This record gives sequence, C-alpha cells and structure tokens, in this order.
Amino acid sequence: MKRTFLFFVIASIILSSCADDGRRLLLKAVFPEVEITCDTTGKISPAGFSALEPGWMLSSVRLTNGSYALFTTPDGVAWYDVQTGTTLERANSISARRVFSSATRLYSNGDLACAASSAAVVAMNTGTGRLAWELNLPDCTLDGKSLTGIGSSFFVAGKIMDANGRHFETLYKGSLASSVGFGEYITPKYSRQVYTHWCGYGRVAKLATWADSDNKEYLIVIFMEPTDEYKTLTFMGLYDIARQEWVYERKQLNAQPSHYSVNDVAVANSGLAYILLLDEILELDILTGAIKASVKLPVGEHGAFVHGEKVWANQQLMLVKTSGQDIIAYDMATLSQRYRLRQAASPYTHADFQLGLLITAKYDECTVFNIYTGQLRMLVSPPCEGNQPARLGDAAVCWRNAPGDTQLALTSDLNIYRYQLP
Repeated sequence: MKRTFLFFVIASIILSSCADDGRRLLLKAVFPEVEITCDTTGKISPAGFSALEPGWMLSSVRLTNGSYALFTTPDGVAWYDVQTGTTLERANSISARRVFSSATRLYSNGDLACAASSAAVVAMNTGTGRLAWELNLPDCTLDGKSLTGIGSSFFVAGKIMDANGRHFETLYKGSLASSVGFGEYITPKYSRQVYTHWCGYGRVAKLATWADSDNKEYLIVIFMEPTDEYKTLTFMGLYDIARQEWVYERKQLNAQPSHYSVNDVAVANSGLAYILLLDEILELDILTGAIKASVKLPVGEHGAFVHGEKVWANQQLMLVKTSGQDIIAYDMATLSQRYRLRQAASPYTHADFQLGLLITAKYDECTVFNIYTGQLRMLVSPPCEGNQPARLGDAAVCWRNAPGDTQLALTSDLNIYRYQLP
C-alpha cells in the first residue's frame, strides 16, 4: 500500500515539472491508451445511405410524411426525403429550430401539424414541406408536453399570473390554419384555497381530446393542486367544446393527497380514457369521469420500483414504457398483460399501430418488434463510422412504399442508413 502511494506521489511530482511531451509520455506509461474498434461481424448491410450536413438532427417530435421527415438545422429546419437523400425544402427560422428540436408532442390534422415549446408555437405543412406560420410569445410560458388537438383546433397549457403575482396554469386555444386568434381559452376551477410557491394554485398535468359517437368534441383536462404537505390532489374535467361549458369540472382521481404525478394519458374511441399515474393505470369512463378499473405496474428487476413514463393505445392494445425501460403490453378488452419486453425501450421508442411496429433506437443499434405480439422483426446496427460504432441520434423513420415493402431509416451524427424490413 505504501509503495503504491509513493508511486503516485512521485508521478505527480514528475508531471508537475515535465514539459508537455514528457507529461504525455508518462501518462501513456501509467494509463496506456486502449484502441476502440468497431466489430462488423454479422451486421446487416443497409440498402442505402446518405450523408447528413453538419448540425442536422431529426426533429424530436418525429414529424414525417412517408419517407419525408423534418430535420432541424443550425439555422432552422429542413424537409428531407430519407429514401433518396434529397433536401426538398429549407427555412431559416430560429423559432422553428428551437421548437422542433425540443418539443416532445405534436398535433397534426391533414397536411398541417404544430408543436409548442416555451414561448413559441410553429406549424408545418407536411404536403409542401414549408413552414405554415410561427408565433413568438415572449411574455408567455407554454408547456409543449400538454399539446393536443381535435379537428383544426389545438390546445396547450401555459402559465399566467394573478393580480398578486402568483402563478397558475390556464389553457390556450389556436387554429392550425393560422396564428391569428391564438389566446387564452379556459382555466380549470382551482380551489384557490391553497397556494405554495412550488406550484402556485395549480397546474395542468395533461390534456386530451375525444369525440363521441355523434361527433361531439370534448377536451379532457387533468390538473393538480398542491397541498401544504407538498403533496397533490389530482382532478379530471371534461369540457364541451361546441357548447363552451364544463360537463364536469372536478372529478377527484386520488382519494388522499399523494406524491403521485400524471405522466401520460391515452384515449380510446370506445369512450374510455387511460391515465398513467406513477405506478398505476386508471381506466375511466370519459363521459362520467367514473373510474372503472385500475392496473398496478409490475415491479422491475430484483423487485425494484418502477414508474410509468409513457402510454400508447388503440382499440386493441395499450403499451406502457416504464422507467426500467420495459415495454408492457395490455389487452384492451381485459386489461390483462399480453407481453413484456424487458429493458427493450429507450428515450427513442416509437409505437406505430398503423404499421404494426414498435421501434427502439439504442446508441448503436435499432430493434423492431411486432407491436401486437412482441416478436422480434429486425435488429440492425449501422456500419462503423471510421473506427467507431455509429451513434444513433433519435427514433427511426419508418414507412411503407407498398405491401411487403416497409422501409426503415436510422440517423446517426453523420449519416442516414436505410433498411428494408423482412
């Protein structure tokens, strides 16, 4: 032990007195460099690839139309064909770059799509690949994670202040067709009895929309109020968009104040909503707000506690991504577990019910599963870039050219790689 300590003392003295060249030689002797190699054994060759311009990144909201995808650039955005490697449109817009590089939710209807982030809302036309409009709101703080919409209207939560300078959250409404008319819409009925500096009167946790069998349109508002114990009460409200009135406004979801948060919400056409709490899924009747069922998420590896992060749902299946990076699939008819993919997820996991695919990008590989069965469809790792593994930047772009011809494009820091799914 004394010899080891003496060695490092001598090494530090020599390092402090050596010139740069001597220091490098000594460091190499004490800590020899390890050459990182990239194994190409068994890798599937891509059907094609194209080089990305420096600083280009796939938009964080995955705005696509077939093989066309939105990329952010150092000075704006670009509409790009990942199949041919062709830039179709470019726009210099710092607001668009900021929104589409940080937003996590997107609302689209027809050829128009919008995203919001902090103090800006931007809309794209996916038919032309051009910016439709952009709206900068320097005095407003929007929560882009709450964005939702129905028809040509979209809704997003944002902070406002009362006359005493205390903040809470309200809802804004806008039109995909134009930035004109964007403004405050409704505010949930907070109790105004409790105020704490960490949450104000209350905040909007999630928004969703629903149309009933008569095509009546509703806005689902899930909001939280703080308590003196730094816990929260969670409520759900249903707002009739056409009649501009609440069907109900304060259906309480948790019986007692808790540390639980509402992490996501999904709506099924059957009139049911699925609310993802910390470690539990609630099934609610949208029209009445009544809780019909609840499902506890299973524990993680070695009994570790996990919480739900995201939920996707259609008429047949509900998927939950957990903090342990598991994907758990539930049958919508019975809420029984259909399959569980352990540690198969990543921050770049995308569910595509139309194509029947669950796609996950992890560092230097991409895994594609059958979304309904959990069976592996494809595992690919792009070719080496230099002598290093290709580092994948975001979820893949996937599209179908024709029956039996489904394409997958992966983006790294330098290139786009295209594969054909078997």
